[in-house]
Amino acid sequence: HYVANATFHQCRFISHVYSGAGMVPPVGVHLGGRDGAAGNARNVEFEQCAWRAAAQHGLAFRAIGFGTTGSYSNIRVRAPLWITLTAPHQVKYAPEPHPDSAVRIEEAGSVTLAAGPARPTLILRKLQSQAIPPNADTAIVFESALQGSGFADGKVAVAQSYWLEAWFAVDGLDAGDEVAVSFTVDDAVWRQGFFRAGGMARETFQLHCVAPLPQGARVGARVRIRAAGQRTVIGGPGVAGFSVVALS
Repeated sequence: HYVANATFHQCRFISHVYSGAGMVPPVGVHLGGRDGAAGNARNVEFEQCAWRAAAQHGLAFRAIGFGTTGSYSNIRVRAPLWITLTAPHQVKYAPEPHPDSAVRIEEAGSVTLAAGPARPTLILRKLQSQAIPPNADTAIVFESALQGSGFADGKVAVAQSYWLEAWFAVDGLDAGDEVAVSFTVDDAVWRQGFFRAGGMARETFQLHCVAPLPQGARVGARVRIRAAGQRTVIGGPGVAGFSVVALS
């Protein structure tokens, strides 16, 4: 119910759609009172943070939500990244204006990632699980498009900077298994991240970057798992996906 003098730097807040449950969570960050209780938030800064919500089904989502009563001041958002927030159901922050505060959010350097005729967008979902052989580069297969604008056959429509992101869960991991996640351009490894399994049987991995892409390039994602045997990338709505969105 209360927060003061806090800084969030390069944090990422993600929500997915789950069958029977809707958007989980429905708010990226909730400040102050919950469930109608009074709250207080002051001197809170979000710097270079990103909010992403699965843009489908017209489900409500607030990137930053405030309690219904209380006192809120000096809430700043600097250089944020809003990913696939689709109006009118999904908003950056609410309620607006907050009845208890003259100072809401000072937003600087905002970049919005959303589908539109001038902003090529490709957001894919992985609906089926996929067996990954050990110690081999394997293309991750995506069976469904959540959003698509300007892309054909996974090819970049316009040469400019794009936000790329891949996220998925791997089942059957052992502690010490090594997971390499790659973005590919024209089937060649282009950007790569390396992770080590921490011991949980199922772990989620994410890789993201902002970089220029040439027109006509085909983009994709791969995984290599250094392990004693086969592992499984889990499929299902909201569980795994791949996005390539042009920066405005």
